[in-house]
Amino acid sequence: MGNDDTHISQRWLHDIHEVLFVDIGLNVEQSNRFGLKSMIKDPYTNPFPNDQMLNIGFINFQQAYSHMLYWKAGHSLINSIFEGIENEPHGFTKTLEPITDVIVVPYKDPVDKFLSAYFTSSEFKNQKGDNTSDLYNATNNITHTNIKEITEKCYNRLESFADRCLSKGNSTGLGKDIWAPTWEEEISTHPDPIIHFDHHFYPVHLLLYQALRNRTDKFKLFGLNLDFNTETFIYRDIKLSRHISSKRKDQLLRRRSANNNFIKMVSQKWKCANSLKVAQLIEMYLSNDYKLIEVLDKNTIITQRI
Repeated sequence: MGNDDTHISQRWLHDIHEVLFVDIGLNVEQSNRFGLKSMIKDPYTNPFPNDQMLNIGFINFQQAYSHMLYWKAGHSLINSIFEGIENEPHGFTKTLEPITDVIVVPYKDPVDKFLSAYFTSSEFKNQKGDNTSDLYNATNNITHTNIKEITEKCYNRLESFADRCLSKGNSTGLGKDIWAPTWEEEISTHPDPIIHFDHHFYPVHLLLYQALRNRTDKFKLFGLNLDFNTETFIYRDIKLSRHISSKRKDQLLRRRSANNNFIKMVSQKWKCANSLKVAQLIEMYLSNDYKLIEVLDKNTIITQRI
């Protein structure tokens, strides 16, 4: 890591680029695989189609914190709790940009998120326009007669995907290579092909960069581990709110996942059998997110007053 990161929680921050690439010491080359260079060149570049931006934003609670919403980090659950409410519950405000000084970044293990992203990507899940693929549908209908066959198919597809990720050296087409029938045309006409990939793979550190790169107000960063710590921040405050119905709160007890249990099993099976490839994926695509998460965790542990 760059400098001693433990001081980050002790002071106000002002420049997300400096925080990520100087204080924490993230690898610029890895970030460039996901389009950082284009984002720096034009500070208002939107790397996502407009409809996909609707899934990114913040739920702000009073003046205490702004909880970040993004793909593969529980945004569907949080959005569904507030969905259809005519007036936002007292204390909660949904915005595209954070409106408090404290930014809370929810996260899952980057390798698990990466593998999960493959199984929700266009390449695996939606292979013909908006139609769900036959293979994905089969994973929801597992029987004792087909479980071996479908396990092998899903495992081999994940294996093939990981091998392509490691061989091509950048994120272009990540999660879309097989799916897009007009792939060559899309690449040839795209202004910056390096950021043309399935949005589920977008790394957390660059989502944070995207959210804060034009910010001029001070801020501090904290983390929320979605696997082990869903009793703090927004989860705690939804449960305690007198302005959110019990029916909506009950959704927290039925946390949804884009991947079913069978797909989770296949991901775990592949991860356990391919430690070397997992390490290579981390080195090529994911080490920056691990470094960021380490700092977010330290900030949260050191400052327990929120």
